[in-house]
Amino acid sequence: MLWPGTESLRIVRAPKGGDALGDGLAHALGSGQWRADALILKDSDDGTVIEAELAGTPVVLKTMALRTLGDRFKSGLGLSRHMRQWNGARTLEKAGVRAAMPLVMCRGFGERGEIIETLVLPRIEGKSLLEHLRDRDLTDAEVRSLTESLATDLEAMWLRAFNRDHKPSNLMIERTEEGLRAVVVDTVGVRRLRGLASGSNHKLSRMLASLWLEPTGARCPPTTREAYRLVCRVCDAPAPKGKKKPGWTVRRSFGFARTMWALASDIVREHGDPTPRDSPFPDRSRGD
Repeated sequence: MLWPGTESLRIVRAPKGGDALGDGLAHALGSGQWRADALILKDSDDGTVIEAELAGTPVVLKTMALRTLGDRFKSGLGLSRHMRQWNGARTLEKAGVRAAMPLVMCRGFGERGEIIETLVLPRIEGKSLLEHLRDRDLTDAEVRSLTESLATDLEAMWLRAFNRDHKPSNLMIERTEEGLRAVVVDTVGVRRLRGLASGSNHKLSRMLASLWLEPTGARCPPTTREAYRLVCRVCDAPAPKGKKKPGWTVRRSFGFARTMWALASDIVREHGDPTPRDSPFPDRSRGD
């Protein structure tokens, strides 16, 4: 268990205009009073993911120990995992994709004297896409709404950003007045696309394959119809205003959908055993 470091706690990054909120959250984090009601979502050698409430704000805390000189050096250069998540969220925001935007990042000394970096994220209420696939608790209308949301996000990312870890456990599903919407909560693997990389069929097929691999390994895969419907929706979407898709003028065809289906299927088939090393479902145990 890696609790946030609270000794000599300081803010290392806060969003523009969010200094007051960042200060309040950091002060609440340093008090440690939130620990009594905290829930552990995930715990590994790399760090701990904690569900908590700071200063009345529902949050998720992600901790990471800077154990080596290399870890501290990368953090100082803005290359740590938490820094990449912060930058990835901003990249998705600029691409028009909903993401959990970090609230503040702090650094302090932990109980064993090691430097611990803590990223504070807003808590997204609801289940992950993987949990919905496991529970099969969505109506047909909700599945269609969610497919539309996922396709719209993939369309935007295909041209502007690539997420190498676009898997269902990293997508929280929110209920809005317009329908179900996906929110990307882990943006460490997000990279901005530029130049010839924009509109890469290979990168789009990799993101599609990521959506299938994890639930297949967790024994709750989408049906072939559901997966193919998503591919067809992505490959038949109109070009965003001011953006011309490679090789097409108005809309793409189902022939392109078959090509993308084949590319993503090849990635899944060549991946090998997709069974995850650790359970991808949240634990939600007490952190006593």
